[in-house]
Amino acid sequence: MRLLVTGFLVLSTVFAAFPSSEENIKLADQAVKELRDLIEGNRHELWPNLERHGEGWKIYAKESIFPELKEHLLMAEIIVKANTTKISTLLAPFRGYRSKWDDLYEFNRVVDRLDNNSYVIHEAVHRVFILSARDAVIACKEEVIEEKIIMACRNTTHVNVPENDDYVRTVQRLVGYYLQPYEKNPQWTKANVLIGLDLNLPVTFFSSLAERFKPGQMVDFIGRLNNAAEEYNI
Repeated sequence: MRLLVTGFLVLSTVFAAFPSSEENIKLADQAVKELRDLIEGNRHELWPNLERHGEGWKIYAKESIFPELKEHLLMAEIIVKANTTKISTLLAPFRGYRSKWDDLYEFNRVVDRLDNNSYVIHEAVHRVFILSARDAVIACKEEVIEEKIIMACRNTTHVNVPENDDYVRTVQRLVGYYLQPYEKNPQWTKANVLIGLDLNLPVTFFSSLAERFKPGQMVDFIGRLNNAAEEYNI
């Protein structure tokens, strides 16, 4: 009997270390609110630093506003020649398309469907340049408000996704997108894509190198997204 009780207590303690479904829903809800605040607020005050720009896109950077996040936030504003429904289908980590067209990703897997609009996702990216393969567990929510489609995620943990020696676990404090019809052509999409993550690099030099590396990766992502919008018939 003592062994049974002890085993139950240990098991209960292990499961108690992970967020419940309700807690993950709250994390995802908070992520949506934070993303909306950063996109819907005053652009010049919130995003004063234009990092890079090209035809149909701009990338802004700012220092982290979150205690858990050391590296800069990046926000891309992109005009994509496809409607919001198609772009959300391509971008969402829970609809099965993202890792097909975005070759940065090894996989995006739904670990837990929390409700009709919220998920726990396990995703991994391939090794790139100095960066070894990385993974993350994130709580995500998609919200549709009139003609806008908003999806935001933040890092969490899950009992079924322990850390793995094949990947470095990253902190994705806030990632997601805000899609709305482009005012000059409602069949196109104005997409704001936000990335706030720490790559978990052990050396300060590499961390500063990563800050210069990330905008280039965002430019590459914009190219892949535009290609997918043209090539995929969904």
